[in-house]
Amino acid sequence: MANRRIVAIDGTCIEVADTQENSQYFGRAHVSRGERAAFPQARIVALAERGSHAVFEAVVGSYSIGEIELSRELVSRLSPGMLVLADSCFYGFHL
Repeated sequence: MANRRIVAIDGTCIEVADTQENSQYFGRAHVSRGERAAFPQARIVALAERGSHAVFEAVVGSYSIGEIELSRELVSRLSPGMLVLADSCFYGFHL
């Protein structure tokens, strides 16, 4: 694997400011008894260097969009020579 750039792809959700605009755009997670989370949440899928952990590409979307859907946008940002590691969420995922 000489001269390979080792990168990882993964996703997460973060809370964003509790504004009407953010709530409409990003959405809120469902919690118990049919209630909604206290804050809107953005979903992020990112590519990061494995050695430095530096994020060099990312896609941000609404909470309702899944990691796999968002990751499709990142595929075009990969280049030859990269070895991409992914967690079990991406198992069997065809790009």
